Amino acid sequence: MVDNVKFGLATGIGGYLGYRLDGPLSEFVEYQYLGGQASWDATFPLFGVSSTFDATAIGNALLASIAYDLPLSPTTGLTIAGASLNTCPASPRYTLERVPLIRLLIAR
Repeated sequence: MVDNVKFGLATGIGGYLGYRLDGPLSEFVEYQYLGGQASWDATFPLFGVSSTFDATAIGNALLASIAYDLPLSPTTGLTIAGASLNTCPASPRYTLERVPLIRLLIAR
């Protein structure tokens, strides 16, 4: 049984840098960091013991994508990116993911 679950401070930051190629193509690199803390008590009635757990989770993501920009009107555009290169410190391999990214941009 788990009880007394507490979440501590969580911190996140990220950003991206891009470059527009000729025509509607662009490329960008994105970085995201997320870190947080949690604690909980676990009771094991079958064995008559309990333990307190404290955890810290940290995630870093580095994504590289090529995108296609589709203008919908003079003030609205649609960005579609179909693949990302993703790396994670827990798994030191690079993976090519086919994750669709769709962004709607509205300028004033």
